[in-house]
Amino acid sequence: MSHTNGGARSGAQGGALRKRLRQLLLPFSVVEKLPVGIQYMLAEMPPEAQEAFWDEYRRRARVLGVAYFRWLLFGSHYAYLQQWWRQWLHWLTVGGIFVWWLSDLVRLPRLVEERNRDIALEVLRLIRLMGW
Repeated sequence: MSHTNGGARSGAQGGALRKRLRQLLLPFSVVEKLPVGIQYMLAEMPPEAQEAFWDEYRRRARVLGVAYFRWLLFGSHYAYLQQWWRQWLHWLTVGGIFVWWLSDLVRLPRLVEERNRDIALEVLRLIRLMGW
């Protein structure tokens, strides 16, 4: 019984969080991709801090189309994602003799999403250091 009650409370808390997130100044399509911990912190921020977060995040965030462009023409998608050790390994092995290069075609959306999560954490730390 208590397990069910805990689940109901957790569901209610999740619904309350979603409602608060929809009231943020940030696009919900971006916020919902961020880790829950970051979502909670954003929900607690004043509007000025949210705006500062959004401005900096937009400036730093990686775009999937650009990553694919760099993957196709230069094989430099790891450099774009700031994964330099992988980039050098990718070049030195000629994209894993093209096997690695082809597998990145499927992996690239996840790699960009992971990098954008890291960027969100970096920006959040920066905003908190500024006193928000």
